[in-house]
Amino acid sequence: MVDLCAAITLTMEMQGLLVGRMDDQAGWDGCYGWMTRGPEMSIVTIHDSMCVVQGRQTSFNQLIKAMTDSANTEIIKPGGKGEPNASIG
Repeated sequence: MVDLCAAITLTMEMQGLLVGRMDDQAGWDGCYGWMTRGPEMSIVTIHDSMCVVQGRQTSFNQLIKAMTDSANTEIIKPGGKGEPNASIG
């Protein structure tokens, strides 16, 4: 599951960079997170965290808020601008 989420995140980041270049506008780079929803299970990712949930029993607004709040309080944040853990120190 981790490999799947990492591959999708990298694909989303690459597509954002390509759209930004084609559209000649900033703001498409940097994937903050994504989600996919299925009939029974859903996957939500924020930064370097992922959560697999039963979609019908989940408030996605609450889940995304909790994951975002948690990601914003991490000591080691995911990399930025092409460097892993760019915000350390």
